[in-house]
Amino acid sequence: MPPPWRPPSSSQVDPAALPFLAVSPAVDAVEFDAFGEHWRFRTDDGTCERAAAAPPGNPLEVLSPDGKVAVFRHGHDLWRARQPTAARGR
Repeated sequence: MPPPWRPPSSSQVDPAALPFLAVSPAVDAVEFDAFGEHWRFRTDDGTCERAAAAPPGNPLEVLSPDGKVAVFRHGHDLWRARQPTAARGR
């Protein structure tokens, strides 16, 4: 089991300026990339641990909760992706 999350070396993390741009919510966890690694924060017990990274998707697409549809912004409109990036390799 990997050790629990700690900022690299003696870095301090400001809660008002967290070191990640986006999070991926799940049923009982939130995943994010920080300090060059992928992390999972478990909401049920408050632990944070290293996790295997999911394959990268298109950062401009937003996937529906069921994973069947994705949308992206084109100009001032939302367009439906032909096939969500997350589903492409399956």
